[in-house]
Amino acid sequence: MDNKLQLVTWKNYSPRKAGQVFTYASSMSSELPIRDVFGEQNKGEILDPNLETSTFGFCDCLNLKERLNFVKKQKKYAFFMTKYAGSDADYEKKLLITGYMEIDKVKNMYGRVGKCFDLATSAKMDSWWAFYGEMKFVALKDCFEVTDKSMKEIGKTDFKKINRLMTIDLTEEEAENLVAYFEPKDNAFDAYKEEIESLNALIA
Repeated sequence: MDNKLQLVTWKNYSPRKAGQVFTYASSMSSELPIRDVFGEQNKGEILDPNLETSTFGFCDCLNLKERLNFVKKQKKYAFFMTKYAGSDADYEKKLLITGYMEIDKVKNMYGRVGKCFDLATSAKMDSWWAFYGEMKFVALKDCFEVTDKSMKEIGKTDFKKINRLMTIDLTEEEAENLVAYFEPKDNAFDAYKEEIESLNALIA
């Protein structure tokens, strides 16, 4: 975990075991499915999931409604999914869940996050929840590919089509099954973080 954050103002969080899948744009400049550091997909620089601080929503304000819903329903696991855009052609455009975080603390970031793409939504909300917790990301070969078949294997039999924001609600059973998939996989968190920091250094 990253100890640079001042956690005094963060609230302890006591969730149920349910979860939610959030989407992010991945880098075209890396084999690892890290976030789009350079903004190569014309969505601006992507700051979440933020491995440097072990947070989601602390550095950016995307998915405001979904994060509010997450906290209201006291969900435990935030999973991260991307349509692969990296350098390994074998995985091109595959939908991959690359890792997850188990939420330990939350913080209302209302008015404190500088960039908001969805100004209409953010203007109506006074709860911009950020998440903090332990993260696990896995090697490309170990990612969970999202298909009708794979979702049924974790118990999600009603999976049909991902919505516009590409978020997926998971029951407690579905979330625990997905965690169980990742459990035996090696944690590549450090490799992801080092790759992100390496690309960020090229911008500085």
